[in-house]
Amino acid sequence: MQQKLKSLQSESQAHLKLMAKAAGLFLFAMLFSKIASYAFRWVGAKLGTTEYGYFAMAFGVFEMAVGLGLLGVDSAVGRFIVDESVSRKKSGLAANSFWYGIRVVLVSGTVLAIGLALSSAWIATNVLHAPSMWPSLVLFALAIPFFLLVLVFVASARGLKHVEYEAGAKSILESGLRPLIAFGAIGVGLGVLGLTVSVFASAIIVFMTCAFWSRKLFSQPWFESILSAKRPKGFFKFSLPLYASNLLALVISNAALFSLGLMVSASEAGVFSAVMPLAVFVSTPALGILSIFISVGSELFALGKKSESEKLYKSLSKAILLATLPLCVILAFFSREALTFLYVIDYSQGALALSILSIGYLLYSVFTPAVNYLHVIKRTDLFLFNLFISAILVLVSIFLFVPAYGTAGAAVAFAIGTVAQGILAALEVRKFASIQPFSGSFARTLLAGILSLIPLYFLNGAYGLRGFSRVAFGAFLYCAAYAVLLFILRAFDRDDIELLKAVERKSGFKLGVFRGILKKLYFGKNS
Repeated sequence: MQQKLKSLQSESQAHLKLMAKAAGLFLFAMLFSKIASYAFRWVGAKLGTTEYGYFAMAFGVFEMAVGLGLLGVDSAVGRFIVDESVSRKKSGLAANSFWYGIRVVLVSGTVLAIGLALSSAWIATNVLHAPSMWPSLVLFALAIPFFLLVLVFVASARGLKHVEYEAGAKSILESGLRPLIAFGAIGVGLGVLGLTVSVFASAIIVFMTCAFWSRKLFSQPWFESILSAKRPKGFFKFSLPLYASNLLALVISNAALFSLGLMVSASEAGVFSAVMPLAVFVSTPALGILSIFISVGSELFALGKKSESEKLYKSLSKAILLATLPLCVILAFFSREALTFLYVIDYSQGALALSILSIGYLLYSVFTPAVNYLHVIKRTDLFLFNLFISAILVLVSIFLFVPAYGTAGAAVAFAIGTVAQGILAALEVRKFASIQPFSGSFARTLLAGILSLIPLYFLNGAYGLRGFSRVAFGAFLYCAAYAVLLFILRAFDRDDIELLKAVERKSGFKLGVFRGILKKLYFGKNS
């Protein structure tokens, strides 16, 4: 029995090390992506709130078209590749799912590209109320097939735990190219069309890169493999609920933006679109930590190791809270200064919206492991149900809050729907898997974050600080208090020490002193 427990502990540590390696790479890529995304938004924001609002709504139409064409194929490919690689022990044999997915999105993407291109003038005039946006919609239409092909490749690479391809393609290459191309295109006088050119050109370049990488990952020719691929059993049974889920997710993410453009003004939509990526930054640690949770958790579940996947679930929830809380507090407390410094004074009217969205993303990030765990236990029906409820809440909240409160009302609507989705997932995982994300160390981490807010309330007017210096000093003050309280309240446990050890080995960062302090403080010298 003791040997079995040691074996389980060793296996758990091995999976934590794998997660640390992947999360470290993906976290770096996501940080780069967020910075590059801000740079792209900054370039577009210089055109003015109204022009940027028109682009944001046109891009929303493009996102909806991509969601329609995806058919849930990316999620199905990523999930079936995990099962096939586990059962056959060779990832090369799992390529059938990839090639079949490529064939499906080639057809759907081409059909949607033609449809959007032909209807671009009507959409620009009757939906966006900006007839001059039709050339942008045509370029977006041409980019759809390439965008879909990249998403299928990325899902395949993630399923096979090659997160370096996802990080390189989407987070680094695509995100890095967009602001560079946009800056040049706007510089030669293309205006809003320049932003669209950057999206189109980056999609082409990323597709060509992924096509090259796919030959390294699967070692099979494209044309013959696409034609000979067979539909995996249960492929669409798995993908279609996720397809509906993706469409509902698009409604949730774009409804607030379109409601502002249609019910208030394009300028308000532009402000909201500039605010959103800053709020999303709060979820960056969660995205890094969860980068391969589905693939690792699915593999453990497929092997019948439920206890190990449950342990990962709890560890992830605690780690996400620990990392996201400071980002949320800094953005929520200093929202006006952040928008004024990062954009221009015109966008500071979105300060309240940024505070609301930051808190919403914090709450949702904490429950993200539960959302992902529904995929692990193959309860995509519950995932769809949650999104349906979330979409209804968003749409009802939009009519209640947007006409009266503008960007702040849109932020409230989005936050209500998003947080509700996370809470529902946590309740369902508790019901069907008998696990929940909360523990004593989780509660102590949350308490440390709340108590660390106290020094910030004495910051107003202190030392005559204004603008960026006030933000920098406030952030330092909060993080210092947070770090001290984490130690005082003993918010760490043995799993945190093992995770730090894995991060040290895989990243090269020297964390031995910190680990030694944790061991001596919590577990004694002989731990």
